[in-house]
Formats: sequence, C-alpha cells, structure tokens
Amino acid sequence: MRFPIFVLMKDSGEVMKFSSIYEMQKYVEAIDIENHEYLAWDAEGKTLGLSTQKPVWIKIEEGSNDFRSLAGALRAFAASRGVQTSESPSSPAELEALFESIAKRKHQSGT
Repeated sequence: MRFPIFVLMKDSGEVMKFSSIYEMQKYVEAIDIENHEYLAWDAEGKTLGLSTQKPVWIKIEEGSNDFRSLAGALRAFAASRGVQTSESPSSPAELEALFESIAKRKHQSGT
C-alpha cells in the first residue's frame, strides 16, 4: 500500500486524500466504515478494504489494482466541482495533480 489514500464518499461523490491513517481518523467515522459508505484506493490505484479495529480503529486491507475506478471517481468529483479534465489520469502523479486541481478550485470558490 502506498500513500496517499483516496477515499470516495459514496453518498456525495466527494473524494478525499489522506497522507496517513491518523489523518483519516480525523475525518471518517467508524459507523460509516462499518456501513460500507466509502470506497478507497492507494496512490497506485489498488483498492483498499476499510474496516474497524482497536486501538487504531481504521484497518486497511489491500485488494486488487483498480486504477481505472479511482481515475473515474476523481474525474466525476472534478466534474461536480466544475473542474475540466481533458484525459483520464494514467499515473499516480497525474492522480495527485488532478486531486490538487480540484482542491485548488474548492478553495478558490469557497465551497
């Protein structure tokens, strides 16, 4: 597993980026993990299964590589924020660049 981790909130389509498990614990809720309300991928597009445990309550298990679904989630999130994308990201660096362009747009618009 390679950080950052991208987490899709299924109900809103918003994608969040986390640099550590501890950072994730500040934003995601255990009940939402238990209710499978998130999809997650690592920086290389590998799917990640989220569950809860003690004492660090987020447990992450690696799944198969699904770079395409992560790129699709980021493109959909970009579109929902009014960020135009010409091509689908094809590398971890392009994924991060797309996420940063969405975050930049979010800060500029104040939403």
